[in-house]
Amino acid sequence: RSPPKTGNMLAGAVVGLVRPGLPGRMLTHALGALCARTLAGPGFSGETADLYEAIMSQHAQPTGPWPLVVEEVLDALPADHEATVLDLASGPGEPALSIAKACPAVDVLCTDLEADMVAKARVRTDNVDNIRCEQLDMQDMHALSSESMSIVTCVFGLMFPEDKPKALAEIYRVLRPGGVLITTYPTEVKMLEATQKLMEAALGAPPPPMAINPLALKEPFLLARMLTEAGFNVTKTRESEYAFHLGTDEERAFKIAAVPLAGALDELAASRPGEDVMSRARGAFVKFLDEHSLRRAADGEIVLGPTRFSLIVAGKPGGERLRPPPPDAGT
Repeated sequence: RSPPKTGNMLAGAVVGLVRPGLPGRMLTHALGALCARTLAGPGFSGETADLYEAIMSQHAQPTGPWPLVVEEVLDALPADHEATVLDLASGPGEPALSIAKACPAVDVLCTDLEADMVAKARVRTDNVDNIRCEQLDMQDMHALSSESMSIVTCVFGLMFPEDKPKALAEIYRVLRPGGVLITTYPTEVKMLEATQKLMEAALGAPPPPMAINPLALKEPFLLARMLTEAGFNVTKTRESEYAFHLGTDEERAFKIAAVPLAGALDELAASRPGEDVMSRARGAFVKFLDEHSLRRAADGEIVLGPTRFSLIVAGKPGGERLRPPPPDAGT
């Protein structure tokens, strides 16, 4: 079973140090959202939805993962656009919702390992007819029939399963012959670097290693090799990048960067009443901005970037491809 994605890998490490022996709450939605927990406590109450959406909206930029995956889905669809799409590690509903809106003739199954993420996705997709949301572990999709899906998508999710070959085997099984997998994985995330600096400042010491590396697939051609070994034919790879635009308000930008740690910071502050944990974290954020020249000179906007990622399209042999790859496609 994959590690739970409620909470955050960094928050889990903080909590683990505050209360030794407490299992760290691991992983936000495939790193794509950077946060998944409900925030509470001084400085964060009442702002949760706004801060969360500020992060989520970044991935909808033209060069971000959601539009690129939707583009690839549209390119793979048959002429009548009728198909079944399985979106894995959807978190609170993306890119499943974007796919459903762009492809009204497509039936979209939006899934996530965590029940709270599925509940959030159901709220966000409630008024969209061609999408349903279910809890699903990509390492064990026995609830889905073999060869039942035309397309499988997964944004920033394949880094996290403990048994990646098993997850790929399950994806291969549920895809029909000629179907395609469209997936992305990060290779550099400046936002994560900033959050790690906040954590180090809050702890007053270097943070412990993360139990699971969100950049686990960044090695060139690693995922392509794994897909080939699983039986797929890799038909396209592409690289893209985007930045997190956090506005000119430094305090709000700090809160956005601290969203993945908010609950853990509250707990750390409560356990160290004589220390100003939040001020240390805030100071580390400002220092990080200055050291990396992340304030745009023209207007002072704080831009955390780059977030670089790779996109892979891989087909299951046999049958008839949904749509032939273009002549210049390839690795």
